Amino acid sequence: MVVAVWECLLRRYFWKENKRGVVTLDLLLGEPYTQGKVVIVSGPPTSDKEGVLEKELASARDSGYKRDSNILLFRHLKDSHQPEKIGEHDVDLVTESVDAIYEHIQPSTKHIVIAGAAHFQPDLAVLVDAIVRSNRNAILTATNLDLKGNPYGCTPDLMTLATHVILTKGFCYRYGINCNNTNANRSVYIDNQWEATDGFHSIYPELVARAEDMGKLTLRVG
Repeated sequence: MVVAVWECLLRRYFWKENKRGVVTLDLLLGEPYTQGKVVIVSGPPTSDKEGVLEKELASARDSGYKRDSNILLFRHLKDSHQPEKIGEHDVDLVTESVDAIYEHIQPSTKHIVIAGAAHFQPDLAVLVDAIVRSNRNAILTATNLDLKGNPYGCTPDLMTLATHVILTKGFCYRYGINCNNTNANRSVYIDNQWEATDGFHSIYPELVARAEDMGKLTLRVG
């Protein structure tokens, strides 16, 4: 059953059936040994994920590289109360649908930016895989951990495709009250909005979060 579902997803994003019922190669079919890159900017809400995107988009605009549909910007509806813009840059499509992203990609599109990627269904990873195999680049922002420290949403699936990961951290939402942590790396949904937290307040209150004494985790995968 798992194989059948995977084949169905590959068919959706790699192949299309024309009016005569003949299966034809879709625009996202990649050439052998030619592959794009996946950059994931991961961190909690209110960290500088959006700032990283703003810098990249501003650089592309100022250099004259961004034109027509060569760079497309998508965003999940849950990613922000004002999802139509990232800084001063207009989002091409605000959607909860992976298929809608796919349908907007043009032959001239070279870079696909997806903000709030972790909120999408897991089949976003299949689309991203198809994107990079077609020698296009993908830049994604994704929430990393929930309050309990578990990976959030489809972030684990996306991480398996990452060429490069940029980790961002934020101020704990209780900063200045009973916390001095500026390296919060978890997420909590409070008062209809996502906030960054360190998780200590509700899970490990006996452990004091001290930003100056941060440890280090090294992980090698492959």
